[in-house]
Parts: sequence; C-alpha cells; structure tokens
Amino acid sequence: MNGATLPLRIGPYLVERRLGSGGMGEVYLAYSVAGEPVAVKVIRPDRTDPHTRARFEREATIARTISGTGRVARFIDADPFAEQPWLAMDYVPGRPLSDVVRDQGPLTAPLVASLGALLAEGLAAVHTAGLLHRDLKAQNVILSDFGPVIIDFGLGAFFGASKGSLTQAGAVIGTVRCMPPEQALGELDVTQAADVYGLGTVLLYSATGHYPYDGARWEAVAAQVVNSEIGPDLSGLPDELAPVVTAMLAHKAEDRPSLEEVTRQCADLQRIYDRQVTLSTVGVNIRGRSSKLTLSYRTTQEILDQAAKVVHGSAYDDLDDGTDTLDGYHSLLRGPAPEFIACADWTDEIARLAEALKQWRADITQPTEDGTARDPSGTMAVCVADGDMAGRVAADLEMKHGITTATLTKDGPQGGGEVHIGTMHRFKGLEYQKLAVIGASDGILPRTALIEKYETTDPKRYERELKKSRNQLFVATTRARDALRISWHGKPSPFLPLQGKTGSRPG
Repeated sequence: MNGATLPLRIGPYLVERRLGSGGMGEVYLAYSVAGEPVAVKVIRPDRTDPHTRARFEREATIARTISGTGRVARFIDADPFAEQPWLAMDYVPGRPLSDVVRDQGPLTAPLVASLGALLAEGLAAVHTAGLLHRDLKAQNVILSDFGPVIIDFGLGAFFGASKGSLTQAGAVIGTVRCMPPEQALGELDVTQAADVYGLGTVLLYSATGHYPYDGARWEAVAAQVVNSEIGPDLSGLPDELAPVVTAMLAHKAEDRPSLEEVTRQCADLQRIYDRQVTLSTVGVNIRGRSSKLTLSYRTTQEILDQAAKVVHGSAYDDLDDGTDTLDGYHSLLRGPAPEFIACADWTDEIARLAEALKQWRADITQPTEDGTARDPSGTMAVCVADGDMAGRVAADLEMKHGITTATLTKDGPQGGGEVHIGTMHRFKGLEYQKLAVIGASDGILPRTALIEKYETTDPKRYERELKKSRNQLFVATTRARDALRISWHGKPSPFLPLQGKTGSRPG
C-alpha cells in the first residue's frame, strides 16, 4: 500500500478513494459489506515498528469507550496487528475547517464562539475516556451537516503513568504550529492542557486565518513556540474573543483554563451575540430542510434532564438513526428548567402563549450596549401535535394577538413571520432561543383517537405509536436553548413528568 496504489480492500472494507494523508499514514473512504461508509486510516509502512503498533493498539482500545458527544467521529473497528495496521471511524461528510477559512476568510466572532463551545465539549468526552487528541488543528475539524466534528485520533495517547504513554521521550509528534510548548519540547507526559492549547490554535485560526506562530521551516516555528519570551500572534482577533483564546494559548500548561471553563466562556459569548449562526454561512452545502440547521444545538442540562424524564425510562431515540440516543444533545451548559403551564381551556392556553411570546420578543429585542436592536425572527418557535393544530395556532396568534408566524415545512420556514410554528417531527436538528410546546394534553399527546383501536387488535403497533409520540416529544423538548415552556388544557399528557403538579401553574 503506497501513495500510487489504491488498495482494493482494507480488512472487511471495500475501498473507494483516498481522502488524504498525514504523518501517521493514509486515510481512505471505504464501505462495509452492508454499504455503510467509513473512513479507514492505515499506518505508513515506515511507521510499523513496535512503538507505533503499541500506540495504535492502545488508541483503538480506548477509542471504543468514547461516548456522550456527537462532536467526535465514532470509532468502529481496528486491526493493530495487520501487516499494515488500520483503524475505521465514522466517515464524516463535510468540509475541513481549514478549507472553509482558506476559501472564504475568517469566521465571524459568533461562529467562533459556537465552534469553541462545541469542540470543548467534544474534547471533554475524549478526556473522560482517558485519551488525548494531541494533534488538534483546523484540518482535523470537519464542518458537517450537524455541526463541527473532530476527526483523526492517529496521534492520540493515554495520559497518566498508570496507562502508559504513546510518545517516546524526546520525539516531537503533531503539527508544530498547533502544538503547545511542552509537546514541542518532546516532553513525555503532556496533559489535557495540551488539547486546550490545540483548541486555542483552532479558534485563533478560525477568527484570523493565521496560527499563533509561523515561519519558513518547522524548526523556526518550534523555536518560537518553546520560547516563553515570544508571545503568540493575536493580530486580527476580535476583542471579545481575546480573553479566552489568550488564556488557552498560555505558555505554561497550568495557566490554561479547563475545557469546562472554555465551554462556559464561549457559551456566555454566544448569549451576548444572541443570534442564530448557520452552517450555510460558512459554506457547508446542506440539502433540503438541513439548510436551516444551526452550527449546532446546545441543549441546556436542565432541559435535557426534563426531556429524558418525559419518556419515563422507556425505550426512545432522538430520530437520528444512531444507537446513542443522546448523541449531540448532551451539554455542559446551564439554563432555566422548563416551565409547565396548566390552562383552563384553549382560549386561555392561546392567550398565555401570546403573553409569553410578547415577553420573549421584548427580551430578545432589548438593545445591546452599543444601541443595536436585535431581530427576533427565527429565535422563537411553537411546537404542536399535528398540522391542523399548527394552522389553528397560527390563525389565533395573528388575528387575535397580532403575532406574525412562519410555518415549518420539510424545506424550512415558509412565510416571513417572526415566530416559527411546526409539528414535533419538524424540529429535529433545529435550535431556538425560546420554545413553547402547546396542546400537551391527554388524548392529543399521544393522539388517543387514532391509536386506541390498536391497544387490543395490534398491541405491538400500539406500543410503536406510543414510542413514536414519546420520541417526537423528546426531540421537540431538546430544541430550546434558553427557555422552554410546555402547556396544556384539561388533563395533561401522561408523558409529562409532573409528579403531582397537574392542574396548577408552578410558582
């Protein structure tokens, strides 16, 4: 296997084309027997010594345990002891962040803040598993349909003496422009702070188009990196991003923030920007409804907890065709817990909804410190049980309360209204600053009249219909970033985790 020859098969995978190459070897797009696309990385022939085989074996073993994030390409399979060792990961279609910045220029500050929060969460999951990336750079971040994903753990390593090290003392591994001083010096036991530094270089490059250090040869770059008297080049970095990026690029590892601190600082910046950022703004070609996807969705922990309770511990999924129901949903961010609203009748429920929407609009349009007024369009949404209810809600809000609406369809919002209205399944992959779920009443959620006949004639289908309703409610209730309210009139849905609070409005 070499640069001129395309292998027909690697392990059980049929190779289609070469994706790229790096310091450890070649990467190929291949397919499983069933046709599932994977990215297969093969160790270079001149790297297959006992040290690199051990490095590959340990990485493969630990990569199997990474979970709790949709921001890291999923490990699938590996053979560290093949003639040329290989590792298969999820194939992530999209564009490398480095290509986007090169072709279109630096990202806006809101996009960089979103990128920082998401990648910090992804790295935290890697660290929890006991693995370091050690080669984080813009080329190893793919902007996919569902946001940024970290790829290429070919230079990863266990950290801590008890688990050993995948770096030989004195050897420099990684891309020198993006590596921290301790790694450039070839130190044996680098820590999680090394990845914090690497993430800092990614954010700096995203915001400015350049790295903290540069030079004609790698030796010249390394000399700057290890010199504590030479600070990183932060020219062009927006002032609001400077504090977090500067801290991440600190010369001493102990002076860098934790990933949780990075996540929260970037999340705070996002709330200050208070605007929706989309993948289309950074040149990612997304089809159909996905064109409306935000760079990511960042469900607050309280809302996620409540959404999980909604399903009462029953089997459910997030409708992404994956096996991990919380992929892409878990977040370190903290926000207000959902508000449950019991209403007297439909008129009362619509009136309270209109009152909440108007208050949300006032909060969102509050001028910033520089006097700029913010546009509330696309930041608020109302989720309903079916299409008929969506039309009824839109009509009542517009005619009785003067609130303009847009209907969510498979092609995105239709109409120019400021409040998006749609059925639950339309909310997959979307994010709103504030979201209201209305009509969460027994008989509507689930739709009893349509499925009760199956309870005795086809119990399996009855359970499928119940699960479908739970799944859709779970997805809908995780689409809110800062505020979520759930209302009903009459008897509440049995899916709601009210624990004796039915019939009253929590104070």
